[in-house]
Amino acid sequence: KTRYATGEFTADISADLTVPAVMVIDRQANYPSVGSVVTMERRPMQAVKAVGCAEATIEKSMKVYRDGQWAEASAFRPGDRVRVTLTITADDDLDYLVVTDPRPAGFEPAEQLPEPVWSDGTCFYRENRDSSTNLYIDHLRRGSYILSYELYAAQQGVYTSGAAELQSQYNPIVTAHSSGSVITVNTDE
Repeated sequence: KTRYATGEFTADISADLTVPAVMVIDRQANYPSVGSVVTMERRPMQAVKAVGCAEATIEKSMKVYRDGQWAEASAFRPGDRVRVTLTITADDDLDYLVVTDPRPAGFEPAEQLPEPVWSDGTCFYRENRDSSTNLYIDHLRRGSYILSYELYAAQQGVYTSGAAELQSQYNPIVTAHSSGSVITVNTDE
């Protein structure tokens, strides 16, 4: 389907990719044109591996509060208080970072209202969205930082805990994401 006025179109070329070949993108007339090829792949969330850049990395873990202490877990019971811990390692001073952490379905934020939070000597602003928690950091000095927020397990089921993504707003080359995982909420856990 070609879009009116721009000539933009999308075509599935997966059938053409069975053997190595050369692809040529060429304009059809003497006017400015732009062309691109985008590949997409669907993978299970647990197959997503952490990827960092030269300036930063991010790791994500989840802990449950039971018997008076926090313990690493990937299986929870309805009503459990869960702490999401994001470990950011910055190899350089970074400015204006946004961390977007998709919240697993079936979990609700313990703190509903957005607020500034102090952790590990840095201040970040936490904002809860419908399906994610966003952290905004104005300045992050070189070093390792542990930022955390809490959720409640609300519904039974098997959910994906999406990869937390870190991105510099004014330097898009600075981007990293954590690995993905699958978590369960079950009364039999």
